[in-house]
Amino acid sequence: MLTAAGRRQPFKGHSMSWRRVLVPLLLVVPCTLAQFQHLQKNGSVRVRIVFADGSPSCNPHVRVTLWTKATSIPLAQIDTGDDCRAEFSSLLAGDYYVAVSGIGIESTESPSFEVGDTSQSVEVRTTARQPSPTVSVLDLNIPSKARKEFERASAQIAKNAWNKALEHLQKAVAIYPQYAAAYNNLGVAYAHLGDRDLERAALHKAVSLNDHFAPALTNLARMAIVDRNLPEAEAMLSRATAVDPNDLQVLVLLAKLQLLNRHFEEAIASCHKVHSMQHSSLSLVHYIAARALEGENRPADAVSELHTFLDEEPSGPGAEAARKELAVLENRARLSANQR
Repeated sequence: MLTAAGRRQPFKGHSMSWRRVLVPLLLVVPCTLAQFQHLQKNGSVRVRIVFADGSPSCNPHVRVTLWTKATSIPLAQIDTGDDCRAEFSSLLAGDYYVAVSGIGIESTESPSFEVGDTSQSVEVRTTARQPSPTVSVLDLNIPSKARKEFERASAQIAKNAWNKALEHLQKAVAIYPQYAAAYNNLGVAYAHLGDRDLERAALHKAVSLNDHFAPALTNLARMAIVDRNLPEAEAMLSRATAVDPNDLQVLVLLAKLQLLNRHFEEAIASCHKVHSMQHSSLSLVHYIAARALEGENRPADAVSELHTFLDEEPSGPGAEAARKELAVLENRARLSANQR
C-alpha cells in the first residue's frame, strides 16, 4: 500500500487530520485475483460515513479501505471529502467490505456486501474521538499557494494522472520546502512512475521533516518489504503504529512481519490489539496469532485461534491451509495424550 497523505500531519504522536487519496495497495498476504479476471469490471460501491454524535462532516477526513471478503485482501484506499463519502468503481463481481479509520475516529468495518454489475451503497457508522490540539509547527506555516498545489495534485492522483500530480507536488515543495505531506505524495507519484530511487528519497525527506509522520513511515516499510528487508519494515511499522495505534490494516501487517521475523510475543500482542478493536472481517489476525502461538509452543491456544479463523473465514485459500494446520496440531495432541 502506498499511502498518500494530506494537509495536517501528526506531530509527536497526534494529529488534527490526514488526507490520503486513492492509491493501489501492496497485498498483505500472498494471493492472486486471477481467478476473477474472466468477470467484467463494471461494479461500484458508494460509501457514506455516519458519526454517532451526528457530526455533519468528516473533519478530519476519514480513510476508507476496500477489502475482499473471501481472501481478506486490501484492494484500494481513498479519503472521504467533507461530505463523508467515497466511491470505488470498476470492481470485479464478488463479496467485499470496507474499513474506515483515521486520527480522531474509532476504526470501524462494514458488514460484507456483494458487488455485481450495478452500483452498491454502503453506510458505515463510527464514533469521533477528541483529537489532540497539538499539530506540527511546520504544518501551521504552510503557505496557501503550496496548499493549493497540493490539493491540485490530490485531484490528479484521484484520476491516476501521476505526471500531472508530480508537477503540482514539485511546485508545492518549491514554494514550501518543509511540506512533509507533499514529499510523501511525491514518493507515491514516483512509485507509480517506476522511479524507486526518487520514491525512497522523497519518503525519507518526509520523515526527516516529521519523524512522527505515519503515512511516510508506512510507505518506507512497504518498500522494505519489496526489498526483503523485513527487520527494517517491522521497525518502520512499529513507529507508524505508535503514532496511529488505531490503524487496523497497519497493525495486521505489523503482526505478519513480527511473525516472519520470529518475534512471536510481539505478533501475539499485535493480534490481541486488533482483537480488542471493533472489526468484523480481519480474520487473518487469528491465523497469524495461531502461527505465533505455535512458535511459542502453545498448541492448545493455536488450535483455538485456528477454529476462530475458520468460523470467520470458512472458505478461500487461507481456510484450506488453516484446516491442514489444525489437523496436524490436533493429531499431535492425540498422540501426546496416548503416550501418557
